[in-house]
Amino acid sequence: MNRAAVGRSLRLTDDDSRKEELANIKMALQQNGYSSNKINKIIKDCNNFTKKPTTETELKKPLILPYIKGVTDIIAKKFPNDKFRKIFKPFITIQQLLRNAKDHIPGESQGIYEIPCSECCRSYIGQTNRRLNIRAQEHNLAIKQFNTSSSLACHRMDTGHQINTSNIKLLATAYTLNERIIREAIEIEKRPLALNKRDDTSRISPIWKIIINKQDTPPQRITTNINSNDHPTTSSVQNIQTSTFKGPMTRSRARIDTSIIKN
Repeated sequence: MNRAAVGRSLRLTDDDSRKEELANIKMALQQNGYSSNKINKIIKDCNNFTKKPTTETELKKPLILPYIKGVTDIIAKKFPNDKFRKIFKPFITIQQLLRNAKDHIPGESQGIYEIPCSECCRSYIGQTNRRLNIRAQEHNLAIKQFNTSSSLACHRMDTGHQINTSNIKLLATAYTLNERIIREAIEIEKRPLALNKRDDTSRISPIWKIIINKQDTPPQRITTNINSNDHPTTSSVQNIQTSTFKGPMTRSRARIDTSIIKN
């Protein structure tokens, strides 16, 4: 107890108040039967053990640099040693090089999911920050209770179709709320037959909707009848090539263009 009191006074006090604090400790120890020689020895031992940081160390600011061989050394030399305390850390750690050994457990991911109807091509799109199997159980309970706020329950009541919530499928992984909401709206917009309310896609910009619908629309082929007696000109062949196919040039397009010219 006496060494602890002396050590605290040496560590926590400044030069002006340290003498006064040690005098109070000496008086208290003498009143408890300690001799002056014993008290001085305790103070000497604690003083040797306690190292007061130097003024130079206190003024130095930490400079943390990622270590890259041949680069960090050159940069570190530009900073004076008397003002900065240089700390180097590895640019790539072993943990970053190794793969996560933990196996992925199905049903424990969070993100955007899809629950298809068992008897038609329609499906429900949703987002959650919990495990998928928990969310599937909640949907199953809503269907059994004929909850009108559930799109799946309404589809079950309107059509009588069976919906197996165990067929839930993860479409995309997202960890932030804003990311999940936007991605959910995109997945709903990509599926015109989704059971979700169409106002769920109101968060998407109209320009985004045009791009999404354009990407999901497959190229269409326009059939053109050409009589064998007709002799198409070069300009007509070019018009047919342009209007008949949409998309990049392929080998099938090249063969069809050649057959048109031969006829």
